[in-house]
Amino acid sequence: MRNSLTPFPTRLAFFLVLASLAITLHSCSSCSRNNNEKEDSKGILVSGSYDSTCLLNNPYDLQELEVTASPSSERSMNLAAGEEVVDYDVSPAAPIAAILIRKGSEYFIKIWEAGKNYVADSFKLLSGMKGISILWHPQASSLYLTSFQNSKYSIFKYLRDGKEWKSKEIFSSKEEIIHPVFCPRPFIVQGYSTAKEYKQYYSYRLFMGMAKPDKSFRIVSITE
Repeated sequence: MRNSLTPFPTRLAFFLVLASLAITLHSCSSCSRNNNEKEDSKGILVSGSYDSTCLLNNPYDLQELEVTASPSSERSMNLAAGEEVVDYDVSPAAPIAAILIRKGSEYFIKIWEAGKNYVADSFKLLSGMKGISILWHPQASSLYLTSFQNSKYSIFKYLRDGKEWKSKEIFSSKEEIIHPVFCPRPFIVQGYSTAKEYKQYYSYRLFMGMAKPDKSFRIVSITE
């Protein structure tokens, strides 16, 4: 369960509003993977760019994400002593879970493929950073972490480049951030026109709740 100070009925209503927005707002089909993207031996998508924005002639050029089927039966993994799951999310492309784990005052992100009895990859968050939630990008190309550090809430984008995970802060606020969710389809963010053709830029948007002074929440969104 994601951290929140909001009473359960309010949180449920807020989630339903976000779900409705993700479905009904103007959107298009998923962007295809970049030519410079590939899957490593662990089945984790690797990309050389933080930006998955696409430039296309028309929305019919977009391709759906290829999805690997989930196991036919329940799978589980044992955690080490003292470890506690804070949040997790499953890749939209395969049965691979990104798990946010707390052990004492330290936070880790572990990547686990269902059916395996070992962790495929893991890394530790910066010292003093409190992890709140974890989220896969709709194209399974990167991870988005909501965190709290130095009296502010932040959203970091994590990308696996070779053997290392690189991070980039894409948003921060002094106000509390809760329940970040991606719209599953990208939006048209800009048009590009010449005498012979018209192209459009597509990019994904992240929706979240942001606290107001009266302790209620408003919905805000940012481009990935």
